[in-house]
Amino acid sequence: MSRLFPAFLFLSIILQAATAPAISSIREMVIGPGKSGSEPATVYPLSLPSAPRPTKTETWKIGVYLPVAGAYREIGQRLRRGLRLALKSEAEIQPEMWRLLIVDSTAVEPARALVLFRKNQVVLVLGPLQSRLADASVNQAIALNLPIMLWAPRPELCARNRLIFQHFLSAANQGRALAELLRQGEEKKIALLYPENDFGRDFRASLIANLGPEQTHSLVRESFYDPHSVDFSSAIKLLQTLESQSAFPQSFFNHTVQLRPDYPFSALVIADFYPRLRLLAPQLRFFGLEQCRIYGIIGGHPPRRAGENGKALEGTVFLDFCGNLTPAPPRSQNYRDLYQTHYGETASIYDLYAYDSILILQQARQNLNQGKACDLPQALLSLPVMELAGGQTQISADGEFSKKLCPAVFQFSKPPPKNRIDFLGAPQD
Repeated sequence: MSRLFPAFLFLSIILQAATAPAISSIREMVIGPGKSGSEPATVYPLSLPSAPRPTKTETWKIGVYLPVAGAYREIGQRLRRGLRLALKSEAEIQPEMWRLLIVDSTAVEPARALVLFRKNQVVLVLGPLQSRLADASVNQAIALNLPIMLWAPRPELCARNRLIFQHFLSAANQGRALAELLRQGEEKKIALLYPENDFGRDFRASLIANLGPEQTHSLVRESFYDPHSVDFSSAIKLLQTLESQSAFPQSFFNHTVQLRPDYPFSALVIADFYPRLRLLAPQLRFFGLEQCRIYGIIGGHPPRRAGENGKALEGTVFLDFCGNLTPAPPRSQNYRDLYQTHYGETASIYDLYAYDSILILQQARQNLNQGKACDLPQALLSLPVMELAGGQTQISADGEFSKKLCPAVFQFSKPPPKNRIDFLGAPQD
């Protein structure tokens, strides 16, 4: 029997936070799922009025489409904590002027969730986090004329409509940042090694698109590997010159003699995180790449100094996220301390992005109140570069909010910063 969700059926949640009782005063409600029945689906006309624009004294209802149950329950809990912490802790925010209406993305399909939000007159939807729900959510948001800010790492969806925004670390964001770093450096001939999955392909496309003119910086070799593999020999061999490929051993695991093949590049970009690079490191050495400058990405996986494989990455240039390899900016450190104080555990990338989402909306709200924009999408698109908990944040013309990622050289002997941002494990779609 199908589940139907009456528009005005609310399941109230009393928020209890033993370590931070003040946070429980934030108004948060879960809407749907409701009782089974025969209520027909709502059919909207092709042309709907825009989402409501509250006056200065009206409460802003924010729809939040996140996992409440299931495998991603902890991530959903982190997102909610970040939202509530921002509403209660930021001096310029009046928590009584905000209301969070939550729909469980593990139980309610995007089409129904967006209808629920529209019926309850939210001004914008935050979420979903899962990439597989992003397309349907965007399509329905456009149909309902409802602004949405995706947490799914799908910035390309912003180009579909001025109502669509995206705010989460993505492959495109990291590929673009690494291309900018390479353009500023001395390496002119570059190779790319990437996983054969959506992340790897998106990273590759972004890197190539942003690398610049071929006469100054050129991608001379590229190869991909199975993201579930532990033997990367065949992928690494494809980076060699043709002469070296025919003369070199076929597998890292079947030979112990180290030869010196030819590589027509001076920099190797690996579109993967530290845990994978630790597996790759000894194989790169075996295939004669220890003298090549390695570039990697951190995302939410801060390098750790455990094991000799980690030592082999000495000198690798990582794109640092939010001070996970270097000292954190003051506002980022303040956020980590605040989260630790309220919840007794390390902050994560999820609650941090949720926290910053509220700060972004607060800035847009101020723009509207001051008459600097005619509606919420325009208010968001006109925001300046902001210093937020996740670092310097700016919006593109399409609606992608991206964080500034800074290069940092990995030093095995140097203790990493304390109280870093945790990743918890990425959603697998």
